[in-house]
Amino acid sequence: MSNQLFIAEVDTEGPISEEDEKFVRVYLETNSAKRAALAAYGEHDTVRSAIIGQRKLKEPAIRNLLRLVGRPVLEATHITAERVMLQLARHAFRDPRRAFDEHGKQLPPHMLDDDTAASILSYETETKIVGKGDEAHEVEVTKVRFVDPTTALTNLARDSLC
Repeated sequence: MSNQLFIAEVDTEGPISEEDEKFVRVYLETNSAKRAALAAYGEHDTVRSAIIGQRKLKEPAIRNLLRLVGRPVLEATHITAERVMLQLARHAFRDPRRAFDEHGKQLPPHMLDDDTAASILSYETETKIVGKGDEAHEVEVTKVRFVDPTTALTNLARDSLC
């Protein structure tokens, strides 16, 4: 079901203008209030569009429509507040030591626990030549990059009750 059809079926508390419907539709597609305002209200100034977009997001009718129309998307993708908070916690409180065994050897990805695996941003494997002459041999080196916890900590502090 497209956003356009669903918006028409949503019972809002009062009439919604065509421009506001377009704003909601574009916002759901782009997640950008500025782009939605540019598309919906005919404003060509990007700074003014950003301001208009942020103001529109605070209007009760727009917020209600976004909540009602966005709910099926969240349900279809199984995105819940609990899952988002869990993922933020995994990033914020990661422990890189859990990516290695008791001898300091890196664990293969399938051996990582869920929290550690979720906090890994990327793996980069390269082959290096170690030694000289007849003793030279190839060694595979894997670099693990973890998600920076700062943003996750900031979001958790802002959105949680603590």
